[in-house]
Amino acid sequence: MLWNSSSNIFNMLELLFDCENDTNVHQNGPRDFSKIVSPPRPRPGHSLCGVQNQGSTCYLSSLIQTLLFTPELRDSLFDLDDKDMGLMKNNSNNKERKIPIQLRKLFAEMLMSDQESVSTTDLTDSFGWNQSEEREQHDVQELNRILFSAIEESLAGTKDHELIRKLYHGNLVNRITCLSCGFVSERKEDFLDLPVIVAGNTDLINGLVNSYVAMETMDGHNQYWCDCCNKLVNADKDAKLTSLPPILTFSLLRFNFDYQQMERFKEIGKFAFPVSLDMSNFCYQNTCTSTEQLEYELFSVIIHRGSCHGGHYYAYIKDIDHLGKWTPPEEEPIQIMMDPETGQVDTIEYDNPIELLQAVLSQGDPDGMAVDKLCGLLVKQTGVSWNKRFKKQYGSIHKFLAKYDDKFRFDSKENWVKLKQYSDSGCSSITKDRGDTNCHSQSSTMAVNESQSQTDRDSGDWCSGKVNAIAIGQSEQVSSRHQSSAQWFEFNDSNVRSIHESQIEKMFSGKESAYMLFYRQKSLTRPLEAKGDPSYNVPPALAEVMGKLNKELQKQRELYEEQLNSITIQLHLGTNYQYSEGALKPRPESVYFLELTIDRRKTLEDLRIIVLEVAGEFVMVPMVLHMSKEFPAGLHLYHMIPEDNTMTIKDAGIVNGSILFLWNGQRIDNETIPIGADKEPILLSLTINDRTIYWAFSKDTTLGELKVMISDIFNIDVQLHKFFRHGEKESTSFDLCNDSSSLPELALKNGDGILIQKRQELKGDHNTSGSLKETMVVSVEDRTNQIQQQLMEVEIQADKDMLVEELKKMGLEKGYNDAASECRLCLNNGNILHDDLTLKDAGIMPHSAIIIQKGVAPVGKQIVISYSLLDKDLKESTEKQEVVLDQTETIQSCLECMVKQTGLKGSRYYLKSSTWCGEPGSDLTEVDKTLADCQIKHQDFLFLVEGSITPKGFISLIYGWILVS
Repeated sequence: MLWNSSSNIFNMLELLFDCENDTNVHQNGPRDFSKIVSPPRPRPGHSLCGVQNQGSTCYLSSLIQTLLFTPELRDSLFDLDDKDMGLMKNNSNNKERKIPIQLRKLFAEMLMSDQESVSTTDLTDSFGWNQSEEREQHDVQELNRILFSAIEESLAGTKDHELIRKLYHGNLVNRITCLSCGFVSERKEDFLDLPVIVAGNTDLINGLVNSYVAMETMDGHNQYWCDCCNKLVNADKDAKLTSLPPILTFSLLRFNFDYQQMERFKEIGKFAFPVSLDMSNFCYQNTCTSTEQLEYELFSVIIHRGSCHGGHYYAYIKDIDHLGKWTPPEEEPIQIMMDPETGQVDTIEYDNPIELLQAVLSQGDPDGMAVDKLCGLLVKQTGVSWNKRFKKQYGSIHKFLAKYDDKFRFDSKENWVKLKQYSDSGCSSITKDRGDTNCHSQSSTMAVNESQSQTDRDSGDWCSGKVNAIAIGQSEQVSSRHQSSAQWFEFNDSNVRSIHESQIEKMFSGKESAYMLFYRQKSLTRPLEAKGDPSYNVPPALAEVMGKLNKELQKQRELYEEQLNSITIQLHLGTNYQYSEGALKPRPESVYFLELTIDRRKTLEDLRIIVLEVAGEFVMVPMVLHMSKEFPAGLHLYHMIPEDNTMTIKDAGIVNGSILFLWNGQRIDNETIPIGADKEPILLSLTINDRTIYWAFSKDTTLGELKVMISDIFNIDVQLHKFFRHGEKESTSFDLCNDSSSLPELALKNGDGILIQKRQELKGDHNTSGSLKETMVVSVEDRTNQIQQQLMEVEIQADKDMLVEELKKMGLEKGYNDAASECRLCLNNGNILHDDLTLKDAGIMPHSAIIIQKGVAPVGKQIVISYSLLDKDLKESTEKQEVVLDQTETIQSCLECMVKQTGLKGSRYYLKSSTWCGEPGSDLTEVDKTLADCQIKHQDFLFLVEGSITPKGFISLIYGWILVS
């Protein structure tokens, strides 16, 4: 992109205060990455995939993860025949089994796609859910039954219609034994899950005994009618299990009802459950299968945190097939996404809580945040709370922050924490560059991920058994015991982390406790080739889809990195610059800079080649590039870009918005160009004899040098003149200041003014303190003479405490116009000024443009009101006129004044306000109120309307007659 100086000329006053106290060379500041759509995160080091929460679908996420890690269900879904599923193109008569299709597609994505988490939208769409249902939390026990019922219904009529029944369904028999005749009544039932009462039971075994071993005596008012005895009798009632499924599910009945308080509540008492469970004691007369098939092991616990009115679900699940890479939780690094400013799509891993807290704090407000907010951000970014991850080892977060007071500023009273600026041997400044991963301890996980070949990812083999075998084999921290036995993970929506098996015991009681238990027969075995291979048994067609998906994800991440690393810089052309008034400025009517977009990962050699290509004839020899920055005075140069062509653009300090100056590194128009931070230009206004100019001076200029330079600019004798700081209220002499003081030491900054006056002119104008009554120059334009072809404009030096009326007289005198009566002053924006205000109170600034116009000048509380006459059809029938009234006048007085001034007769008139766009607004009905009470302000516009106001509570109707013959 080319820029021409005539269309974008440096506006010194516009930039005057934008650059104040800004030491950053890069003027555009950090980039806004929010508009760049980031691709899904790659899988973390544990290689397992989370499930995205669609709003309130945590119950669905925890159940889906449990079903995925049920190998027998997963394999059965993958073994479904495409023909029966309605996927065969030549079998259009077969209906499409939407729920099983979407479920196994979701499983394949969770197993094989290189994503941190996947969406369940397609699955919930197959349920027929809408957005409101996705935001409404349901019970996971209820969902389990509904989902399995839907799968069974979907598979009806296929050879796999008993898939759910074979895996999850069992049978029980309810018996009632008559204690009089011994007759036994039996009723068989099918179950998908076994409900277990929590209230009154200490553990699962106790609950099963009370439900499936103990007898309940039916007597008193609860007697049983025996058909054999033909009367009510005492009887024993019990329930016995007759067959058990391979996957045994228990629903813990934690929600109860208090009939005294008439409200629901959650049972939070202790309810223990074993990892290994023998069900032989609960089966009826050995009707169940062999003893081996009655032994179960726990593999999933769905946990509910909260109350009966709402909460959150997540799951602890055992990784039976070793699909994930387990790391002891105390050694597991915690990951957060890299700052986009680093240009990398990756995560930084921390196992040090100091660095982790510093990273989270550095992404927030520099003034810090509440500790509660810090804890919330910690959970949001890492998926793990401080108490779960660090409290056991380091104590509470408050004690930790107080202990490391060299790293954090912690206010215990306000519960507030902020970062301290510090320098550490391991990491010089974590807040300066969060992308410097060398500052943070890296786990072997990242090394393993980086060791995977690009070929594997590109080919879609991210999840191949071979790659996983390498990852597991390279783990250094995991013992042989950990590698040989299945380990537990916590699945909390998108976040997955390793846990110890002992963590399950903490879910026996409390508001955060177990809600569903899933057991699996110990006799079930897995093929050796299934271990560590997420692609095992995945249909080839689905595996191919996942391979394409991974390639697409890789392309998205590469494109994202390109967008993150793409920066726009300005290349300013030295050949089209001149050095004038103390700074570099573009030559008039010249193309003075080009915009370049480049990848900051490229080298300086690549940058120089591009500069040669685009700049062409503007390249000077030798070609030198300098970092530069725009100031109110013009462009200023800093350090030269290194000559090391192998250095990357990023390492050279060139960022988005950087300005590079292309020249020969020597002179511009035979002028030596000041370079460096100490030579930054400060733009000052210089005023002498009503003449003001702007000039730039180097920051290191001393007061003595400044006086000499100003004298040279105006060609005056420095000894015969006195120099003042031109302030808002007064001008202060520099006579008491040291001539060796620099401009910053004199507190001079961009936009400050210097007033120069001859010493003999100051006889009565200054006091002993060296201050000067402040004056300013204003431009006055006389527009009272309408016949005059060219408007008269004069410059007047005025005092800020002068009245507007005095300035008006001075303007008329200098304009040779004596018509002081019926004249007034207004600003260039049309604002009419009150004669009795001072220039300061009227908002007149130095170099303001003032206009003298015909009209009555308001004073005191008077206001000018413009108006025009509207006819009955609300159309303007006269030109705009105005009246000058006191704000204490009433609406009625204002109306009468306007009617009289317009020359109208009669009393059938009223006033309307005007809208912001100048259209008629509401009627001013309260005629006895003052203009101030009705919010009528100076220079408001009203409409004088012919007619009468419709009384309050009435409406106006237009009517006519139709004559019928």
